[in-house]
Formats: sequence, C-alpha cells, structure tokens
Amino acid sequence: DQAIERQAAAQMEVDMCLETLKEKKALSHEKEKEGGRKRMIQLVKKMVKLEKLRDDICGTGEEECTSQSITVVGGFVLDSEIAALVAEGEELDSKFGGWTDIMMEFAEASEDTSSEEIVE
Repeated sequence: DQAIERQAAAQMEVDMCLETLKEKKALSHEKEKEGGRKRMIQLVKKMVKLEKLRDDICGTGEEECTSQSITVVGGFVLDSEIAALVAEGEELDSKFGGWTDIMMEFAEASEDTSSEEIVE
C-alpha cells in the first residue's frame, strides 16, 4: 500500500518535472526564434547596403559591369557577400521561418525610400 503511494507520488513528481521542462523548452524556442528574427533583419539590412554599394560601384545596368576591370571585381565580391548573407538567411528560415516576409518588408521599404529620393 505504501509502495503504491510512493510510486504515485513519484509519478506526479515526474509529470510536474516534464511539464516544467516542456514550458522551459517552449520559452527557450521563442527566445531563439526572436533572436533568429533579429538576425534575419540584420542580414537584410546588410544586403540592402551592399546592393546600394554595388549599384554605386557598378551602376544599375548589367552592361555597365561586364568589362574586365576593378569595378567588375568589386561587383563580384559584393555579389558573393550578398549570396553568403542570403544563404545564412535561408538557413535561419529553415529553423524559424519568416525570411521571405522580412525580405519583402525591407524591399518595399527600400522601394519607398528610392521613390521619395526620385521625387525630391
């Protein structure tokens, strides 16, 4: 009779510990997800800066950056860096999702800024 009571008490203790662990895992995942979202935002901001820099160096047309020159090398380096940022963003997307939404949000904001610069 005592053994059954001790077993039931131990089972209740295990259940409480498992529930606490589940809650802490969920909280940890949410914090990790928020950190991933912040990192994705940083990546997109860096990409926007690098794309603007590339446009400044190479121009916006593809034909402007086709000859063999230092400008072409600079454009290639910037393209490589942007590709690395995209790869990191996609990796975070596979864990947390939201990469495409963040990119679209900043692309729209960037287009709005570009439109305002043209109007001014």
